[in-house]
Amino acid sequence: SSDVCSSDLTHEVALPGGNLIISIKIGGVSIPNNVRIYLFTATSAYTGASDRTNSTGFAEFGVILGQSYKIRADYLGKQYYSTVFTHNGSSSYNITYSGISSMTINVNDNTATPLADGQWVYLFHSDGTYTGLRTQVSSGQVVFSTIPDGSYMLRWYNGDRKSVV
Repeated sequence: SSDVCSSDLTHEVALPGGNLIISIKIGGVSIPNNVRIYLFTATSAYTGASDRTNSTGFAEFGVILGQSYKIRADYLGKQYYSTVFTHNGSSSYNITYSGISSMTINVNDNTATPLADGQWVYLFHSDGTYTGLRTQVSSGQVVFSTIPDGSYMLRWYNGDRKSVV
């Protein structure tokens, strides 16, 4: 019998891929900090890789094999999937969702009187799911930023009554 040294058994294999950095935008604007991003295969199997966006809207997954993937962003109480892309060693990919960068709404109560400045207004999806966004009325208006396309409703409280538009 001959002795085999372990160094004789090593063989390097070059795998395609590299660092994967994703930039997520809605309506051309980077999504906010701390949005959870997940990496899926092209066939929708979860890879186990996830990250949160940083203050400039980027998520980093580190070294990822070169193959086809899609991204899921959990944003404003909903899940948004990208189209399939092929990671071929390029480090950065831009994922863009349709939407608007800023939505300004005139807010009146049921008597057509503008809401008072400082009144809190909450943004919900049309199915009643809270987006997690709220803002205060200023000059009869509210502004919500970086909103994906969809149907929404507003909710505010007048004393003990809830108003929905």
